[in-house]
Amino acid sequence: MKRIERKIIASILCVSASSAVSADVLVSNLNQSSNFTPSSTGLHTNSIIYSSQFVTGTDLSEVFSATARLRNASGFGDATYEAYIYTDSGMGPDSLVASFDSTPTILDGGGTQSVSFASVAGIALDSNTAYWFGVRNTTGTYMGWEATGSDAESSTAGWTIDDEATYRSSNNGASWQDYTATYGGKVFKFAIEGNTVPAPGAFMLLSAGGVIASRRRR
Repeated sequence: MKRIERKIIASILCVSASSAVSADVLVSNLNQSSNFTPSSTGLHTNSIIYSSQFVTGTDLSEVFSATARLRNASGFGDATYEAYIYTDSGMGPDSLVASFDSTPTILDGGGTQSVSFASVAGIALDSNTAYWFGVRNTTGTYMGWEATGSDAESSTAGWTIDDEATYRSSNNGASWQDYTATYGGKVFKFAIEGNTVPAPGAFMLLSAGGVIASRRRR
């Protein structure tokens, strides 16, 4: 392999590694006012999944973590949670993109907390594409996810949280139901953190420019 090719590849790896260390808030509606509904705080049996739709910006992105405002009431056992990202079918969530690696717990009676999920390797997402962020509890019998009637969000990457939320009774093929229409335009509160990823051509130009500058300084 030529020396310049090795330097370009090394530069790309350095940029990727630094991206994984510090993540930006790609989108969040956690600061919006909260509205609980019977569905978001009701009694369930370990399998109901809630999800909210979001749309990425003009860059490719890599997701490293997500945060959701979840609730566990007293007398229902400790609640352990899993989180997922799905593709969009045009009618709701479709195929699974990835599961987050961490499975946090809210103790019995722990109330409402900001619960964080991590992806060690990162989850790659396309630009200008709709996805769904979903959460369910795998232990305990009480699943609550704080909801908001606001359609506002903040983003460092031009992402939006769409005014669509769904739920279904299991993670094994049950049909998705329209949560937003049923419960007065409410969506769930969450944030997704990660980094935007320049196109491969931009990486190559950036790296090649650095190599050329290095050679000129000799």
